[in-house]
Amino acid sequence: MLEVALIRRTTSRVKHSWVRIEQSLGRWRERHPIAEAQVRDERLFVRRSVVTQGITVQSRLGGHGTEGVPVTGDRVVAVDIGGTSIKGAVAVRVDGGVELVGPSVRRATRAVDGPQAVLEAVLSVLTELQGQAPDVVAAGVGVAGTVDAAAGLVRFSANLGWRDLPLAGIAAQHTGLPIVLGHDVRSAALAEARLGAGRDENFVWFVSLGTGIAGGLITAGQVDPGATGQAGEFGHIVVDPGGDPCGCGNRGCLETLASASRVAARYRALTGVDTGAAEVAAAMRAGDAAAQQIWDDAAEALGAGLATVTALLDPGVVVLGGGLALAGDLLRDPVATALAQRLTFRRPPPVRVTTLGDQAGLLGVALAAFDDLDVDRSAPDPARGAAVGSDGSAADPATGAAVAAVGSAADPARGTADPAVGSAAEATS
Repeated sequence: MLEVALIRRTTSRVKHSWVRIEQSLGRWRERHPIAEAQVRDERLFVRRSVVTQGITVQSRLGGHGTEGVPVTGDRVVAVDIGGTSIKGAVAVRVDGGVELVGPSVRRATRAVDGPQAVLEAVLSVLTELQGQAPDVVAAGVGVAGTVDAAAGLVRFSANLGWRDLPLAGIAAQHTGLPIVLGHDVRSAALAEARLGAGRDENFVWFVSLGTGIAGGLITAGQVDPGATGQAGEFGHIVVDPGGDPCGCGNRGCLETLASASRVAARYRALTGVDTGAAEVAAAMRAGDAAAQQIWDDAAEALGAGLATVTALLDPGVVVLGGGLALAGDLLRDPVATALAQRLTFRRPPPVRVTTLGDQAGLLGVALAAFDDLDVDRSAPDPARGAAVGSDGSAADPATGAAVAAVGSAADPARGTADPAVGSAAEATS
């Protein structure tokens, strides 16, 4: 049973929000049919997950062992969906922070089997983690791609084959839990800012250097997603006009020189040796001239990109994460030097290496889930200053809630705005 109480501030916005999310769900189902047991009631899981500006949704959760579970915020599920693997764990709050507990879960995305297979793998991970901790009260999910977190939609993920997927709604139906959806790199940035290398700064710029490159801006402990939820496409700053082609369609993007995948690819092109970025770093330490040149090019490109970010945003610290950052000071030192050389008019921000490693994404989505629960429990009725249930009375603290803002919508295939609902440009990372 699902009890829904809607506090309407703007009737037209509410109506349009429902229509937009249900239309997106319909388009997804037309392209990729979902098992009937998974979507027994479309409106049920849309309403459970929809979070719109000015609306409080009070839900008594049912199914999957969650009936009557109080939303205490003690434990949540965290899932990080990457291009090649899905990671998951249960998270708990500890002394104002978050820790991952119990056995973690890692699965292949199964992207080669199509977008439906990826979705099934994600739902399987959620089910396994709920089995570990039946008392979890929410789930945070991070996704690589273009994410409209407020609307609960994955707008586009090239590696996963998803477009306009209402992932938050589907996951909410499957688990009976409130779902908080986020971008994988911005989620990692949140964790580094609050718990990791940037925890002593209010203004943190985090960069993930992996298969691609993306960034995340954290201000006073909060993610800044930008006007359309697509901030942080750092890898697509052009640092070498006329350089190598990039997957985004441009040439000379930072990603073509400094991502872990391109570092390895450039080494293979020069030497004929099929290897990874970690081996390129090891070869450089051993005095390999080709490896040294490729590494220097990557550091110079990163320094140029970070100089642009620093001039525009003035971060208090830059944190390097992702697979390439595992090289530690071997990467940090030349990047910091290149950054300082380009900032002739000011001091550069300090450059640090991640302290959370590959757990940053999971910790970040867990933090976001806990934050959402805190907002839900404190969400007031603007008229009476109290949380309100379906009968107009004060909300039962044993019920769940979800509050956020539905963002803009766009057609990622065109990268242009639908004037009826907002604007967004497609980006790939």
